[in-house]
Amino acid sequence: MTARERLLAEAKKRILISDGAQGTEFQKLRLTEADYAGDLGLSHEQKGNNDILALTRPDVLEAVHRSYFEAGSDINETNTFSSNRISQADYGAEHLVREINVEATRIARKVADEFDADDSLAQMIFHEICHWLVSGINARDLPDWGLSNTSNRDLVYEYACHRLQAALSAPFGLRAFMAVTTSWRPYWDGLPENPLEDGDDPAIAIAQTGFKLAKTQPFESVLTRSLSATAAIADAVRRVAPSTSLWSLTRSRHRLGSLLSDDETLRCGSCAWAVAGKSGMRCRQHKPPGKIAPPVSADEQACERWEQELTAEDCATCGACCRQGFDMVTVSARDPFLKLHPDLVQLQNGDHIVPRPDGMCVALDGNGTSVTPYRCRHYATRPKNCQDFEVAGDACLLARRRVGLSR
Repeated sequence: MTARERLLAEAKKRILISDGAQGTEFQKLRLTEADYAGDLGLSHEQKGNNDILALTRPDVLEAVHRSYFEAGSDINETNTFSSNRISQADYGAEHLVREINVEATRIARKVADEFDADDSLAQMIFHEICHWLVSGINARDLPDWGLSNTSNRDLVYEYACHRLQAALSAPFGLRAFMAVTTSWRPYWDGLPENPLEDGDDPAIAIAQTGFKLAKTQPFESVLTRSLSATAAIADAVRRVAPSTSLWSLTRSRHRLGSLLSDDETLRCGSCAWAVAGKSGMRCRQHKPPGKIAPPVSADEQACERWEQELTAEDCATCGACCRQGFDMVTVSARDPFLKLHPDLVQLQNGDHIVPRPDGMCVALDGNGTSVTPYRCRHYATRPKNCQDFEVAGDACLLARRRVGLSR
């Protein structure tokens, strides 16, 4: 397919956006005679000869082209409006016409190639919001959020932006849809499932701070509304989108909000967190704080949080509630554990507690392997609060989430 055929084919699908005026963009920069004339040694004054900037200030021309693409332009024209012998004769530059045209075209093509065919205006806006978040709330009024876009000085902030972008878009099934542009793709493609997980990359801490800011107003409501709307569009067009479309990369969501499992055979009814009751089955995974779990049908396709049913035997490899899942276990004055094992109890701020140095209960043995499974040395006489813990109950899920075993 020729370039003309591709252009006409794309124009049949949607409205294409062209760039705007270039001369006024140059005027905003208040360029001097030296900027226009460069070291060409021309005898005429060059100020106002915008086309010759392709030879004397190619960086300025690149920046103008790039700004239009970043604003959502599909088509950018070359800066060659006056690149003909008649017009250039006014500046004594008619002998440079061919060179101006060649360089102006090369620059326009170079900038266009910086942008993915699958870049979208939504992705660009989202990317800039993430730049603001990692730069801090006070960066709003700074050019480029106070970051350098001409050097590697702030490279760690760019990487933090990528991590934040992935973390915020993933719950809506839009992580692949919102992927960064080609030149940054190697770093993006190397991100783990949880891009905010602790690690050695200095960008992680910056991204984590940005994520906390994203959960405050006005960011949270704007991001949630915008990403939800994009996800709704994805749900509507995914099945009819061609394989080459970004929409085909989006993921479907369960009606309760989580992404659907990649395994289409899994059902909610077989999930560890499906709770059967008198009023029917409910989903513990999607239970709002302080409210009852929402109803769910046993034959619905499961979400990505699906886990196989848990039994008491699974505690041997889990142990979440006995280690970092909770900071401590309180023991009432009437609890038999207090008298049976006084050496394991401490008094803290007026409360009796069973301490957990380094996150491990003092009564816990083992390391969770098949050889040395987790075992409570005093399971039969464990504190009342521990006895109240139900396998696959609310506390069990909370503990497993805190240690990273459940989502």
